[in-house]
Amino acid sequence: MIKEIRMTKGEGITIKENTGSDKELKDKNDHKAVEVFVLPKCDLCGKEAKYDVLIPRIGKWGNLCQICFDDEKCSLGLGKGQELIVKE
Repeated sequence: MIKEIRMTKGEGITIKENTGSDKELKDKNDHKAVEVFVLPKCDLCGKEAKYDVLIPRIGKWGNLCQICFDDEKCSLGLGKGQELIVKE
């Protein structure tokens, strides 16, 4: 599996292969969090949202606060949702 591809002027392309296992790669990026500059409002109640998730009850994506996330029984991960973390 390729870890990094780098193109440098005059030196061509460098490709570094990953020596770690697929599990190690998954653990490093489990798709459960994403950095944002500003937290959006919850699409259901209007409070500050902490998650960008698929809402199972309605089958659509939305930004949810902690209470709505719990009430809607949402989960995190690839294809499910991410926690929104403010980038400092």
